[in-house]
Formats: sequence, structure tokens, C-alpha cells
Amino acid sequence: MMARKADPTKWLTVKIFQKTNNLIAMRIESEYLDEPKIHGIEHDDQYHGNHMARTHNNLFNRLKGILENQGRWQNKEAKLGKKKNPKKSDLDVGEKYGFVYITTNTVTGEAYIGKHTTFGDDYLGSGTKFKEAVKKFGRDKFVREDVAFAYSAEHLNFLEKSYIDMFKANTDSMFYNRAPGGEGWYETKEENPDRLMEESI
Repeated sequence: MMARKADPTKWLTVKIFQKTNNLIAMRIESEYLDEPKIHGIEHDDQYHGNHMARTHNNLFNRLKGILENQGRWQNKEAKLGKKKNPKKSDLDVGEKYGFVYITTNTVTGEAYIGKHTTFGDDYLGSGTKFKEAVKKFGRDKFVREDVAFAYSAEHLNFLEKSYIDMFKANTDSMFYNRAPGGEGWYETKEENPDRLMEESI
């Protein structure tokens, strides 16, 4: 019996590197991707309360061990906070610009995916359909979970669009989203279906 040969056109190249003591980045490259994708694996020791990210600590520790064995891990002082309008030249990966969140209706299970740049507040989301649901059920019936942190405005737009794409949130009836997310999508566009259709063509 002959062993099947691997098809090199289906390979992915994954490069891992340290950003902070609590964040490891993974750069994924493939012929099937228009551009490389960068994902972060965070360790939750750095965060508390509303800043707690959805983390995978076992994976983080495994990747850290690989970097340590290669002599590529070093202790770095992490900083919390964000810059309002960071320039690419002075972007500090230890400073967070904003985050993507998922707010869930605890009564119906419906959810809303959005982005926000103010940490530590009780913001739940926007969008006409979502606001109508909050008015109907009350704010106390909604829970927000911060699921991914961004380090620039461009990164935040990319993450929001990625999460909406992943969950098909703008087409799935279990989500309040009606726009694809990313740069330039605001509540006023959601409130104007004709404009939304024109700009999505």
C-alpha cells in the first residue's frame, strides 16, 4: 500500500512570536489567503473584570515553552491602556486600542457583535434592532463579553469584521447585526437600508 503524499499547495505556514509577557502572536500564511492572518493567544493573568479576554492558557503555555526552548522568549513589561489615534511608527503592542465584544440576550440567546474603544464601562452595543431589543427586555437581560483586543484602529476594524464573518452574524437570525462590520460601518447606515445596500455592492 502506497502512502499518500501531502499536497504542498494545502500547507499553512505558522510563525509564532512574543508580543508581551501575556500575548503570543501567530502569523498564518498560505497561498489561499489574500494576505497573512495574525491571531493572538492571550494568558488571562494580566486581566480582571471587564478586561478578561477569552483565553486559552494551556495553548499559551505550550507556545511559550517552544519560544523558550528556541531562546526567543524574554521578559517584557506589559502596559495597559490605549492611544486614541496611534501612528504606526509609535504603536506599542503592550497598549490596547480597543476590543471586540459579544453581547448576549440572556432571555432569547440572541447576540450582537461589535467593537468599542473605552475600557471599563457598561456599554452593550448599538444598531437599531439591538437597541429595540434592549428597550424591550431591559439592560439587565444582556451580558457583554470582551472576546478580542486590538492594537490599532485598523486592527480593530479587521477583528470586528472577522468575528461577524465567522459567526455569519449579519445574516444569522440569532444575531442582531445587520452590517458586515469593519471600517466605515456605523449605526446610521444600519438605519438606512437603501444606503446600506448601495455601499455593500
